[in-house]
Formats: sequence, structure tokens, C-alpha cells
Amino acid sequence: MADPPQTSVQVLKHKHSMLGESLLPAIAKLKAWDPDANSGELCRLKKGHPLEEYSLVQLRTEFERLAGESVKDIFAIVGIDENLKSVRQLVHLTILQGNLVGISKGQALQYDLQVRADNLQAPRTTVTQSSGSSGMSGANVDICSRSKDTQNLQLTLSS
Repeated sequence: MADPPQTSVQVLKHKHSMLGESLLPAIAKLKAWDPDANSGELCRLKKGHPLEEYSLVQLRTEFERLAGESVKDIFAIVGIDENLKSVRQLVHLTILQGNLVGISKGQALQYDLQVRADNLQAPRTTVTQSSGSSGMSGANVDICSRSKDTQNLQLTLSS
């Protein structure tokens, strides 16, 4: 007799999270979720560790690590009771969404560093040049490039 086909259980992709991503698709699915219906096998945070083995406290902690949001806040939005089964379903839906659109923590860190670097650019400086040999009377030059470019332009304008 043939063995029954193995169903593939989704596991959260390595280093993926929902930090900085919208949870609205998972929230909408949770709101439409029927706790009495058979949901099938749930996703896993780690291979070999079914969500059914996690306690309520562990699931809350894992969700907050994964999504950066409070379980309590999500359930207040959805308007359903927070219990072991519903939090398990929330984590399951968040893993599904994270595997679809989530970015790896390394990519998120790289993005954060780029944003911070962009915010540390030289402040905007306006250099006013009075009428001179160039014939530019009262021209304003807006400098919004890096500090080296700003210094070069200031040297050029002052000479």
C-alpha cells in the first residue's frame, strides 16, 4: 500500500521578519478566521517545532519578536478574544505573510543604516553671491550634496 502524500508545512524563512512591514493582510485573515473550522497544519517558526508546542507566553514573545507589535494591540484591533488558539493562528498567519513579503533582518539593518546615512548628510546651505564678474546679481545657490562637494563649491564661489 502506498504511503499518504506528505504535506509541506511552511517554516519561517531564515532571518525573515515582519518588522517594518504591514500586518494588515494577516489581521484581515485573522478577523475572518473561524476558530471552529479545521485550519489544517500550522506554519512553524523553526523546523521541527510545531506551534502547538509553544505556550501562550512563548507565542506572544515570538510574535512580538517577529512583528514588532503587541499581541494585545492586534487583538484589540481585531476584536476577538486572545487565547492560546487565536494567538497560535495569529503567529501562523504572520509567518505566511512574512514568507511572502518580509525582508531578512540583514536587509532591514542595511536599509536602516542607509536611511541614517542619508539623514546625516550635510545640512542645506544657501550661498548668496552678490553682483560680480559673473553677472549673477543676488543669485542663491542651494547646496544639498555631501560636505566635500559643499566645501568645493564654497571655495569656488569665494575665489
